[in-house]
Amino acid sequence: RFKIRGGEGQPNTNKFAHQFLGARRTKSLGTTTLLSLGEDNIIYKWNANTNESTKWIELDSYAGDHDWLPQTKGSSELVAIGYADGTVKLFNKSGKLEKNINDAHKKSVISVKWSYDGNALATSSQDGSVKIWSKNGSLRTNLIQTEKPIYSVSWSPESDALLYCSDKTIYLKPISANQQKQLQWKAHEGLILKVDWSPSNNCIISCGEDCKYKVWDSYGTLLLT
Repeated sequence: RFKIRGGEGQPNTNKFAHQFLGARRTKSLGTTTLLSLGEDNIIYKWNANTNESTKWIELDSYAGDHDWLPQTKGSSELVAIGYADGTVKLFNKSGKLEKNINDAHKKSVISVKWSYDGNALATSSQDGSVKIWSKNGSLRTNLIQTEKPIYSVSWSPESDALLYCSDKTIYLKPISANQQKQLQWKAHEGLILKVDWSPSNNCIISCGEDCKYKVWDSYGTLLLT
């Protein structure tokens, strides 16, 4: 089950579609369409106006995360899906497999995220690595290697830096070696599960096992908790 929050004067709606434990991940495809991925390994498309769902694709194995390629000029419609066996797959809007990246990671893929300009895909894993891929699935760089799992990644609004979290710490890593050094700060008292970077206001949000969510600026200054 997950909740669709209505606009002003509109009710919030609790929706069921997935057989097991409801929606594990939801992604927006714009203002009217959502994707949800459940423990039943089925991805549903949702109409945010009517709250109706249709089955889009049924996966052949357990998946940890998915992300839809941002719609930019000349871009194709692709969804990236990261799997528990370390594989990353790219599907088109019809559900046809476009690229199968076997052994993308040595352990389970936890997070996948397209850059806002649509030119690169970041993936993170239980193996403690973050990798950057081209839109056609070619490996560009092994950006990060740590000893602990990296549970979430997110791009800067300009797509020139990557935000990620490991254990209780948030890291901000420039993609280019010519940019400023990596920033890091302790953000939570418990394991950090998710981070995201807003392209509209440049703020960072994080949530952790300490049952708190926090909002930061891009320099690591706490704005809201």
